[in-house]
Amino acid sequence: MSKIELIKRFRANIDTKAIWVWQADTILQADFISNLVFEKITLVFIPFSSKAVSNEKYQEFITNCHNSHIDVFALHGESDWVTSNAATSFTRINDVINFNAISPRAKFDGIHLDVEPQSLTEWKTGDRAKIIRDWINLSEQWIELAHMNNLEIGASFPYWINNQVSSPTPDERELDEIMLEMYDHYAIMAYSTDYLKTVEWSKRVVSLNAARKVFPSLEVSFQAGNISLFYNDFFEIERMIDAIDQHFNNEEGYAGVAIHDYNEYARRIRQYRLKKI
Repeated sequence: MSKIELIKRFRANIDTKAIWVWQADTILQADFISNLVFEKITLVFIPFSSKAVSNEKYQEFITNCHNSHIDVFALHGESDWVTSNAATSFTRINDVINFNAISPRAKFDGIHLDVEPQSLTEWKTGDRAKIIRDWINLSEQWIELAHMNNLEIGASFPYWINNQVSSPTPDERELDEIMLEMYDHYAIMAYSTDYLKTVEWSKRVVSLNAARKVFPSLEVSFQAGNISLFYNDFFEIERMIDAIDQHFNNEEGYAGVAIHDYNEYARRIRQYRLKKI
């Protein structure tokens, strides 16, 4: 059984909770792993940047996460990867592969991509059908490269992605269905302050697979505006996570909730833990 299959089997038997961490040097914070453990985080998406953090620190971090039953995925992606900057995408993935090759006991478990070409000007004004074709074709190459090197690979997608596709996908299926079939996991950015909307916007992709690979996702950062839980307190966010868990708990396609992102969530965790002292 491959490592990817083992990860999937492990995840199928636990309540998974994922989180984005956008600053690589977060791994240097003294309370980082204890906060992850406190909140029962089992999957971390974090950038791999040897310029920001040494390989030794990454190795130490990954080892500590694995000892706490937390999987670590390298987080990468830029919207122009599917247009003018595809070469960088392969460089970033190969950076992770090369790190794993020199780090036999502390390897990244996978890669998570945040590419999101729907934010490009060309998506609105250019040849959207071509961008979609290139996104699908490059996804196939990224996935093949990751799998050849025993890495799971997933990606983030907005819940409204099908509504933005005015041109048909190459085989006339919906774009979310194509991507869901290809990637090992699928984080659906169904951001809302109302958990019922998050549930409604996530139902389709959860129902489309039976492999526990869909993560309905919540936003807690300030920058996201009125779709964010920034003004909700710790307990309100936890209740929303529990409500989503309860709704999807018996769905075979449901992997767990993913939270965007750590910095703001950690502020709530620290406030709560201080009150408990």
